[in-house]
Amino acid sequence: DVVDRKAVSLFEQYLK
Repeated sequence: DVVDRKAVSLFEQYLK
């Protein structure tokens, strides 16, 4: 899902 992918992207940025 596009939204799921976006959420993962934001999550990765948050972890960085």
